[in-house]
Amino acid sequence: MREFEQMELEFFCAAGTDEEWHKLWIESRLKWWEDQGVSKDVLELYHVPADELAHYSKATVDIMYKFPHGLEELEGIANRTDFDLGSHSKNQSELGISAKVNENKASNAKLAVQDIETNKWSVPYVIEPSAGVDRGVLAVLNEAYSVETLEGGKERTVLSLKPHLSPIKAAVIPLKRNHEGLVELLKILKIPYRN
Repeated sequence: MREFEQMELEFFCAAGTDEEWHKLWIESRLKWWEDQGVSKDVLELYHVPADELAHYSKATVDIMYKFPHGLEELEGIANRTDFDLGSHSKNQSELGISAKVNENKASNAKLAVQDIETNKWSVPYVIEPSAGVDRGVLAVLNEAYSVETLEGGKERTVLSLKPHLSPIKAAVIPLKRNHEGLVELLKILKIPYRN
């Protein structure tokens, strides 16, 4: 089975502000999905229970989407504490890392920030939104797809993507197929068309 592609982002924040940032990222990501055409009505938040969290995670919330075949995760937003940068930093014992990290003697980078007033070093916490590309595209397409019933009982299939996602912003669709005058006009205007 092929692994689906992930888009990940690591947002750094100070310890003590991480819970508020985690909440803000959850709200921001919900708004982003809505901006892509995925209604809040088809999304659910799953607060991962403590006994199911990854060892580095202080909290994780999954954004779940109601696909026609069932509920599946679109994205996870994790509060990874100082585990990520702490794991890859040199001089770990001097940095007051709160996460349980393996000793890293190979690192040559101090992945920490220094408070210029106190000269104290601290390792930033990480909020990591991570979304599946394949599932995200499928959710957007699923929400944009509809079948409309026209006058006289005829049906048509419509894909109504948000304008910023649409590869084609406008279409010239003649009522009469391959009408010579319209085809010639399209050529003059250099507008792509299909016979």
